[in-house]
Order: sequence, then structure tokens, then C-alpha cells
Amino acid sequence: MNRLYDKDGITTTLSALRFLSVRLKSRPETAPLEAGVSHARQSLQQADERWQQAHEERCGATAEIEYLDTELDEAVAELAREITVVVKNDRSDPRHKKLFAVPPTTGMAGRANDSQERYVANIMGRLAEDQDYAAQRKYLDTIGKHQAALKASVQRREALYVPESQALADRTIALDHARRVYNQMGAQLTLLFNDKRTLVDSFFVANSRKRKSADVVDDTGKSPSDE
Repeated sequence: MNRLYDKDGITTTLSALRFLSVRLKSRPETAPLEAGVSHARQSLQQADERWQQAHEERCGATAEIEYLDTELDEAVAELAREITVVVKNDRSDPRHKKLFAVPPTTGMAGRANDSQERYVANIMGRLAEDQDYAAQRKYLDTIGKHQAALKASVQRREALYVPESQALADRTIALDHARRVYNQMGAQLTLLFNDKRTLVDSFFVANSRKRKSADVVDDTGKSPSDE
């Protein structure tokens, strides 16, 4: 693999650059070329790590949203169970219908979306203003706290999309640059070694497929030639 292509991702590119770096350092005439390769590899590693961190932070925020959403769902479900007892399981009773025009399982479907927020807002409004629910006003605090925590968590996640997107763009740029550095090395080595194709090819990881069995490393980190 004397060239890297757009389909070659982070792992393939880092591996190819690492092998090229090792080969360049092995000969005095090519050692000065190694710094550029090493720099491209380190820049790609750092860009990938920054994206991984940003991505995991955003995914972590999503996990928190999922948890808080279930807490809100359960608070609404608890209110629904109490109201069902109050109306003796008669869901046509106005006291039930005013709070739950649709069942909680439907109204609370999805995760922290606009429909769910409107559903909860109706419940909160009824509990606060309607005397039919004087005994259930204790749920105002519980549901309100869960709703506020959920909305705050959603806002925190929204703020994390920007750094994640920026880190992804930086990683893409670093990957393009790394592949370009690798691909240009073939021409440089060809000029340096007066077109000694076998020697030039030996600098590139593609030829690892052609390496003899003595170069195959087992799980212990040893090759047969180490015995």
C-alpha cells in the first residue's frame, strides 16, 4: 500500500504512518524525512482523541437525558395512578380527562421532545389552577423539578454539539493531511534512491503482506525469528 485513499480511515492511516516512520529512521539518508511523517501521525492522533472526547461528552449528556426522562415519565405515571384511583378507574371522568386527554404512555412517548413538553405543561397548569386537583398539588413540585432538570440537561447537550462538530472537522483535515504526507513520500523516495523500486517499496506497509513468516508477530509479541 504505497498510497492511502479516501476509504482508508484513522486506524489504517496511523498504522501506515507508523511503519513508514520506523523505516525512515532506519536509514541515515531517509532519517531527515521522518520528522514530517511523525508530526502528521501525532497531529492525527491528537485530533482523533479530541473528537473522541467531544463525542463521548455529548453521548454522556444523552445518557443523562435518557435517565432524567425516565424519572419524569415515572412522576407523571405516579400521578396518573393516583387519579385513576380517585375516579375509580373511570377514565371518562372529567377529572381524568382534563389531565390526561391521551394516556400518559402516549403523551410521554419519545424523549424530551416538544410534544412531551406540552403534555407536561398542561398537567402542571391543571394542577396549579384547577380546584379538582387540590389534593394532587404535591406533584407540582416533583414533576416540576424533573421537568426543569430534563430541560437543563437538553440545553447542556445542545452546547456540546458545536465542539463535537468542530473536532470532527479538525479530525477530517488532519486525516486528509496525513494521507497526503504518506502519499507524497513515494515520489520523494523514488528520487532519493534513483528509482530502486524494491527499496522504495520496503518503506510502505502494503508490502507487509509480502513479508516472510519470520516477521509475523504472535500474541506474546514475539516472532519466529526471535526464538
